[in-house]
Amino acid sequence: MPTPSVFSSFVMLAFFLMLPGCSGDTSGPKRLPVSGTVTVDDQPLKIARIEFHPNSGDLANSPTAFGYVKEGKYEITEYVGAVVGPHEVIVRPIEVEEADEEAEEKVLGEFVTVAKVEEGGENKFDFAFQQGEMRPDRNTEAE
Repeated sequence: MPTPSVFSSFVMLAFFLMLPGCSGDTSGPKRLPVSGTVTVDDQPLKIARIEFHPNSGDLANSPTAFGYVKEGKYEITEYVGAVVGPHEVIVRPIEVEEADEEAEEKVLGEFVTVAKVEEGGENKFDFAFQQGEMRPDRNTEAE
């Protein structure tokens, strides 16, 4: 199954980010910005997707925060940030393959860790992984 292009991923992200603004409704759980660094074998991770999945058990009020790691750094703004509480953090290194006018993302695997987002905290999380800790991406079907 082909992976979505980077461009189409950004278009979809922009569309979903605009939806809450269309209703004028600002209800929902408070989100906080999160940022930090990601290294693998003490080297900055070149490019990856990063996701903060709340461990609250309340799926309706626990939105996932997501963003991109670029040259070892990530910053997720308050608008799409993480909710207060413990999270499972998934970092999916990607390889971008450019063909003709489109670029496609290939997920190489995933690293999993935890973080606790706090209301009054800095919420800066630096993650250091070893290459041997990467496991197959759980969203990819076995071929």
